[in-house]
Amino acid sequence: MQLVSAVSFRDKAGRLWSVPRGAKIDGASIPSALWTFAGSPSSAIIAVPR
Repeated sequence: MQLVSAVSFRDKAGRLWSVPRGAKIDGASIPSALWTFAGSPSSAIIAVPR
Protein backbone atom coordinates (compact mmCIF):
# COMPACT_ATOMS: atom_id res chain seq x y z
CA MET A 1 0.00 0.00 0.00
CA GLN A 2 1.13 3.55 -0.58
CA LEU A 3 0.07 6.66 1.34
CA VAL A 4 -1.83 9.12 -0.84
CA SER A 5 -1.28 12.02 1.56
CA ALA A 6 1.14 12.89 4.35
CA VAL A 7 0.20 11.72 7.85
CA SER A 8 1.36 13.18 11.17
CA PHE A 9 0.64 12.54 14.82
CA ARG A 10 1.74 14.31 17.99
CA ASP A 11 2.16 11.95 20.95
CA LYS A 12 1.58 12.72 24.63
CA ALA A 13 5.23 13.71 25.06
CA GLY A 14 4.84 16.34 22.35
CA ARG A 15 6.92 14.52 19.72
CA LEU A 16 5.71 14.87 16.15
CA TRP A 17 5.66 11.68 14.08
CA SER A 18 5.38 12.29 10.33
CA VAL A 19 5.16 10.03 7.31
CA PRO A 20 5.47 11.63 3.86
CA ARG A 21 3.01 11.23 1.00
CA GLY A 22 4.04 8.32 -1.20
CA ALA A 23 5.55 6.22 1.60
CA LYS A 24 5.02 2.52 0.97
CA ILE A 25 3.73 0.41 3.84
CA ASP A 26 2.86 -3.26 4.24
CA GLY A 27 1.10 -3.15 7.62
CA ALA A 28 3.40 -5.83 8.99
CA SER A 29 4.75 -3.46 11.64
CA ILE A 30 1.34 -3.27 13.35
CA PRO A 31 1.26 -6.13 15.89
CA SER A 32 -2.06 -7.99 15.83
CA ALA A 33 -2.53 -7.22 19.54
CA LEU A 34 -2.85 -3.51 18.60
CA TRP A 35 -5.34 -3.97 15.74
CA THR A 36 -8.25 -3.07 18.03
CA PHE A 37 -6.60 0.27 18.80
CA ALA A 38 -4.75 1.09 15.57
CA GLY A 39 -6.80 -0.86 13.03
CA SER A 40 -5.83 -3.89 11.02
CA PRO A 41 -3.27 -3.55 8.21
CA SER A 42 -6.09 -3.67 5.65
CA SER A 43 -8.28 -1.12 7.46
CA ALA A 44 -9.41 1.78 5.27
CA ILE A 45 -8.72 4.08 8.22
CA ILE A 46 -5.03 3.18 8.13
CA ALA A 47 -4.44 3.00 4.37
CA VAL A 48 -6.18 2.78 1.04
CA PRO A 49 -4.80 0.04 -1.25
CA ARG A 50 -3.57 1.34 -4.63
